[in-house]
Amino acid sequence: MHAATGWYGSIDDLVSVGERILYMRQAFNIREGLNTIQFKIPGRMLGSPPFEKGPLTDVSLDRTEMLETYLSAIGWDKDTAKPKRDKLLELGLDDVARQVWD
Repeated sequence: MHAATGWYGSIDDLVSVGERILYMRQAFNIREGLNTIQFKIPGRMLGSPPFEKGPLTDVSLDRTEMLETYLSAIGWDKDTAKPKRDKLLELGLDDVARQVWD
């Protein structure tokens, strides 16, 4: 990172920057009416119909379970896909938290 930007940062700093980007992008999408929960995933990506050959033979994924697991892991509300207020505040995104939740 230093070679490209001149910024000395730890791995934790880089992870924090990545989280801020992810949460800001999601907040922007929510504000603009785009919701992760509503995105359509093609059946073939979920294994519907399942592959007949290869390492994923007869494997199908449950979209609902997969989405709920992701939203829980990332810390977004499972019903609205909004980034949770406490996480936005933790990341120093107070203004974003106000726009998303007020």
